[in-house]
Amino acid sequence: MATIQISNAAELAALDNNLSASAVLTNNVDLSATMMAAPDWATSTNYLQWQVVKDSANQKIYRCLQDHTSGTFADDLAAGKWEYIRDYVPDYSSNSTYSVGDEVIYNSNIYQCVVAVETPEAFDSDKWVQIGTLATGWIPLAYDSNFTGNLNGNGCIISNCFSKYTAGLVIHNGLFYSFGGSAAISNLVLYGFCIDSAGATFPTYGKCGALASMSSTGYSGQITNVHVVKSFIKGYANSSGIIGNTGLPPYFKGFRNCSVNAVITSSYSSGTMAGIFMGAAYNNGAPTVSNCCVSARFVGTNSSQYAAGICTYDSTSYVANVKDCIFAGTFDGTAFSQVAGICCGNAKGPAFFIKNCLNIGSVSSGAAITTCRGISGSADAYTSNSYFLNTFSSSAEDTARARNAEQLRIRSTFNGWNFKRDWYLPADDNWVEKLFPPNDGYPCLRTFSIPSVSGGFGALRGRYNY
Repeated sequence: MATIQISNAAELAALDNNLSASAVLTNNVDLSATMMAAPDWATSTNYLQWQVVKDSANQKIYRCLQDHTSGTFADDLAAGKWEYIRDYVPDYSSNSTYSVGDEVIYNSNIYQCVVAVETPEAFDSDKWVQIGTLATGWIPLAYDSNFTGNLNGNGCIISNCFSKYTAGLVIHNGLFYSFGGSAAISNLVLYGFCIDSAGATFPTYGKCGALASMSSTGYSGQITNVHVVKSFIKGYANSSGIIGNTGLPPYFKGFRNCSVNAVITSSYSSGTMAGIFMGAAYNNGAPTVSNCCVSARFVGTNSSQYAAGICTYDSTSYVANVKDCIFAGTFDGTAFSQVAGICCGNAKGPAFFIKNCLNIGSVSSGAAITTCRGISGSADAYTSNSYFLNTFSSSAEDTARARNAEQLRIRSTFNGWNFKRDWYLPADDNWVEKLFPPNDGYPCLRTFSIPSVSGGFGALRGRYNY
């Protein structure tokens, strides 16, 4: 079967008809039309960064730039709290002509034109492809059957996807619903996504991730070079930057060269949150999360919630571990039960490890936390050459791995790290980076660049500006 080429929203939506295919992006894809499902702006409402609203009075769509409690929209807009995304998608008119790529609303569904309408006519479904609904926004691909093919993003960006929980229709949200077989996703940037499970009430509903909500038990693929940027993810059962819940697929090969820059929260009192979550995998000890960076901000709202920058779960039979990764995010909000910068649970032997990892994140002074760990491995003997900034949290329990800022900016601290292949220190690089060091002078991964939650650059070497 020939590789499917995808250059617009309609062609991406049509991938749902070819779930075992190999596909490649040939252009950036804008899904902002799906934001017609976003809620209307309301006064006296607490908004978090990167949330999306509609301004019905002016028929425009906006993204929140900073946390705030809304006053009047005009004042908040003038104060720089919102950024304009686009005008409303118009209703279809039988008195108009349309070009390929035009978007319309018809019967509460969102469509993109694939065959030009050169003469005004009644709506002809053969000339349009549905890319969403007013109830849900983007309906995740592979909702009725696992995606088992391959998607190569080819360095392109899919932007402005909006998808929300809709009772009786969509109970988990993401670009994809579920991965199966050996599905592989690579070389892709997901920018400005807003994934929201508000309204979910059942404990197993609301698995949310920018790329996918979940993976099936038999999933054996790999996620490589996928980057989530300036996105908002609010799950219920699970909230995670890339895949909401990987479950325990024993042959999943994991995440490599990935990054997450997002605001992540949960509407469930016992909801779990992670920048990158990895279930169990049978991999003979190879890293299942490697060369990844998370600069997410986690917003906790309940003392029963759990959050981790990078989190793997192990059993006595299968392996999941972390190597050459960095957490540069923040645990914020009012309360959590447990937080960890990087954690690897239930480790039972040397194949279960955290190795060469760094946590330079922080915990907000306003967040009440029961248990806090900078680098957390159930078996300390298999956590090696991994450190966290000693200002991460005054309540951090694993103080043996804490280092001060000066120590984390010099090579001698990082025994066993590969500074030619995986890492570099700004102090060792060119004179410009010595004067204006990226990542505040801490070690950087030799991979893509992502902006931090506040808009500056995070802990990866700069190659792209978003």
